[in-house]
Amino acid sequence: MTTYRRQEGAGLFIVSPSLDKVLVIEAGDYLDIPKALREHNEPHLKTALREAWRDCGLQLSETDLLTQETYKVGDLVTFLIMSGKKPNSRREMMYVPWRTLEENCSEFLYPAIQWAKEKSYG
Repeated sequence: MTTYRRQEGAGLFIVSPSLDKVLVIEAGDYLDIPKALREHNEPHLKTALREAWRDCGLQLSETDLLTQETYKVGDLVTFLIMSGKKPNSRREMMYVPWRTLEENCSEFLYPAIQWAKEKSYG
């Protein structure tokens, strides 16, 4: 019998310098944040930063984090980071007000959005 381990992922809430907007990716009928599954033994933060580069063309680092805290929802660990950089990608992405993300996200992500929003306005 084969045993499968659930694979964890990591994602980033990338907020604007004014803290009132967040970078989102159009994912079908809803909005999402940049996120990916971890590669074998990869630290969560490295996964999230890798995905910011791959998905958004944004080269970000640990020094851009707004907090060292993370929020875990299911198998997804999220980080909060600030960047004024514009995404450089072929995917549909944009900075939107927090409310727009809240109203158009998957139900799964909603608790993490509340955490990120609270930490942003701290």
